[in-house]
Amino acid sequence: MNYRVEQFFAICIEDKHKLIISDLTVKEISAHTYLSKNEVLDFLEGIGLDVGYIEYLPQKKRHICDHIRKRKEIQRVHRPDDLHVAFALEAKADCIVTWNKKDFEPVEKLIDVYSPDEFI
Repeated sequence: MNYRVEQFFAICIEDKHKLIISDLTVKEISAHTYLSKNEVLDFLEGIGLDVGYIEYLPQKKRHICDHIRKRKEIQRVHRPDDLHVAFALEAKADCIVTWNKKDFEPVEKLIDVYSPDEFI
């Protein structure tokens, strides 16, 4: 595992942050690691992270899309990042931690956005 990722996870565990992860994020992780959803979640929980999981279910699609339609800032973020923002707002997350912070600049007034290095 990448050292910075290990540091990020260690801080999340130490400071008792809850990691909200969507099925979109799990799909991205799975594409790089070839782990199933359950294996990803089991791994994260197994190292001591408090993990919340949100699925982009059809019945939630309208509600999530309403977040996007109501907020011009989110509309300026490309898909699937706009969905990550909508999920974060739906989950009442304190912040978004992302490797591609630049893509989230339009929403920094709605939710704090950090790179993993800034979060650490």
